[in-house]
Amino acid sequence: MNPELRSLTPEQLACRADVYDYLRHGRDAARWNAAREADPTLDASLRAARMVLGDVAQAIELEDGDVPPGELDTVWSAIAERTKPVAKIVSLPPRARRRRRYFSFAAIAAIAASVALAVFLLWPSDTIYRTAAGETAEVALTDGSVVYLAPSSSIEVSDYGDQVRNVHLEGEAFFEVAKGSPFTVHTDGGTVSVLGTSFEVDATALSLDVRCATGKVSVSRGRDSVLLTPGRAVAGVPDGLAPTRQVSPFGIAAWRTGGDLDYRGVTVDQIAADLERFYNREVHVAPQLARRNLDVVLPSQDFAEAISRLSLLLDDAQIDTSHHRLHFK
Repeated sequence: MNPELRSLTPEQLACRADVYDYLRHGRDAARWNAAREADPTLDASLRAARMVLGDVAQAIELEDGDVPPGELDTVWSAIAERTKPVAKIVSLPPRARRRRRYFSFAAIAAIAASVALAVFLLWPSDTIYRTAAGETAEVALTDGSVVYLAPSSSIEVSDYGDQVRNVHLEGEAFFEVAKGSPFTVHTDGGTVSVLGTSFEVDATALSLDVRCATGKVSVSRGRDSVLLTPGRAVAGVPDGLAPTRQVSPFGIAAWRTGGDLDYRGVTVDQIAADLERFYNREVHVAPQLARRNLDVVLPSQDFAEAISRLSLLLDDAQIDTSHHRLHFK
C-alpha cells in the first residue's frame, strides 16, 4: 500500500479513483482490508472518506440530465460546502450495475487564478450492486451504512432517504446500519427491519437465515415475527420462522475477512450451494446425499481444505473435483 495515503486528508482520499472504487464497490477489497487492519490511522481516514462520498452525493438535488451551464456555480458551491477540494482534476466513475434512470451531476469551479477542479459524479436513483461467484464486495451507502455482499449476491437500493431506507437483497450480505430512519431489507423469504445495528441476512434460494451481531433486529416471515438480540439467530421454515437459536457474534459473516463457514445441522445440498457461490464451481449432489445433515466448519478461501474436511464426514461418498466441477456421489 502506498505510504503517502497516510498523509492524505479524508477529502483527498475520496478524490482518488482507487479509493473510490474500493469504498463504493469493494474493488481490491482483500488488499485494502489488509492495509486497514495493519494501519489504524489509514482505517480511520478511509472511514471518514466514506462519509465524504456520502456527503457529496447528498449535497446536490437535481432532476435527470446534465447540470445546465448556468447552474454550475450553484452545484459547485454545494459540493465545496461539504468537502475541501483538491487542486486537481479527478473523476469518480461508479462501477455498480444500474437500471432505469440515473442522475448525472457535473461541477466546475475556479479554485485559484490558474487552478481548476472538476468533479464528475454519477449517482443512480435505483442501483443494483452485484457480485459474481467467488467475489465479495463492500458497498457504502449515502447515509454511512455499509453492506458487505457475499459471492453471487445482489442488493438493490431504490427507496432510500431521510424518511425510509429500503433495500432488496438476493443472496447473502452483512449490514452495518447507521442510526436514522427505519432500515428494511426485503427478501423473497421475509423482511428484516432495524434502526441502527449490524446483522447478516442469508436469503439464498434455499433458505432465509438472519443473525444479529449488535443492536436489535426484527424479522418477519408470513404471520411470524421475532426480535433478535446480539448472538441470536432465526431461520425461515415453510410456514414462518423457526425458534431462535444461539450463535457466536464473532462468527457472523466471517467470510468478510476470509474466515470460516460454520454449519450446524445443515443439509449437504445447502452446503453445496455455498461451495458453488464461494468457489465458483459447478456442484452436483446425488439424491441420496442431498438431505443428509452435517455439522462442519469449512474455510471460505481454501477449496482443497474444504473438500478434505467434507471427505472425512462423507466417508461413504465419492467427491469428484475434476474439470472445475464438484460432484458428490
